Amino acid sequence: MKKRNKFITICLILIFNLPFTSCNINVDEKKIKENVSKFFDNKTSDKQSMQEKMVSLGEEIMKALVNEDSEKILSLLSDNARNSAVGSYSPQHAFDFIDGDIISYDKPKAERQIGLKERGKIKAEKYDIDVNNVNTNSGMEYNISIQYYTILEQTPELEGLGCIIVFHDNHDVSKKNDFVVIGYYPE
Repeated sequence: MKKRNKFITICLILIFNLPFTSCNINVDEKKIKENVSKFFDNKTSDKQSMQEKMVSLGEEIMKALVNEDSEKILSLLSDNARNSAVGSYSPQHAFDFIDGDIISYDKPKAERQIGLKERGKIKAEKYDIDVNNVNTNSGMEYNISIQYYTILEQTPELEGLGCIIVFHDNHDVSKKNDFVVIGYYPE
């Protein structure tokens, strides 16, 4: 009985003292909302600016393809991709693959891809930049896929513009000669 009374007494003391021991902080809700919205707006604008950079990169690559500017394309590739851009992975090979001169194409579209997460940390991330309906004066239609790696924790040397893939509009994956790659392409 004594233990029970002691327990009840301690509980009552704690209950009555709780309001007096709690912290009383002046909170400006307006400032909190401003800070939260500022944080999320910055995150959104960071993501949007990266998206815009990727679209701009796609436009730059398309200009280089239209002008058959190998030097420009090579300057945009990451070091590893540039070192791989020889022979059948060279810009010239892509220029030869495209039948005719490029006369029109859709605006590039960029999409962020998160490949691997571990404990909430992104370990692999890339942007796929697609340019569709690339038409030539010979009546051929192509699509172009550009891969830009922003985070590759296991292989950071591959970060940057990895490859540019040019393929026929009616691309058949099983046909090796139905597409060409500029840069590094893991097979």
